[in-house]
Amino acid sequence: MKNNSRRIKNYFIYPAFQWKVIFLFLLASVVPLVILFVFQLRLFNEQIKSGQLSELPETHPYFVFMNTFQSQFMNMFGLAVLASVITCFILGVIVSHRVAGPLVKITDHFDRIADGTEEDKEIKFREGDFFHDLAKSYNKRLKNVK
Repeated sequence: MKNNSRRIKNYFIYPAFQWKVIFLFLLASVVPLVILFVFQLRLFNEQIKSGQLSELPETHPYFVFMNTFQSQFMNMFGLAVLASVITCFILGVIVSHRVAGPLVKITDHFDRIADGTEEDKEIKFREGDFFHDLAKSYNKRLKNVK
């Protein structure tokens, strides 16, 4: 159990940056869904008004259908929003971790060199991380200096 807690905690290595990225992922997910929700709500209301203008009684099958359809749509839409938020949160954590990891690693490396606690040596990033060309350029510079 402790190991899983540690693994989850390790995904937040630069929280200030990562929470901003996750927020942007969630925002990109939720804004189009809110727009769709508003348009769909307006469409339902227009259909209900059309039935009312036709002077159909409220017990008419048209209104029963529209109310049932709207209720089912809202339930499915709620599930879609939940799935979208969960997916975007997970992707935001993963992407932000793969961006933050190399930045934290190279910053820590530079700090240890500046403190004199570590010699200048080659750096490697994890396979799934971004910025592998940064590590290659740094290591190339290191070979030229030596």
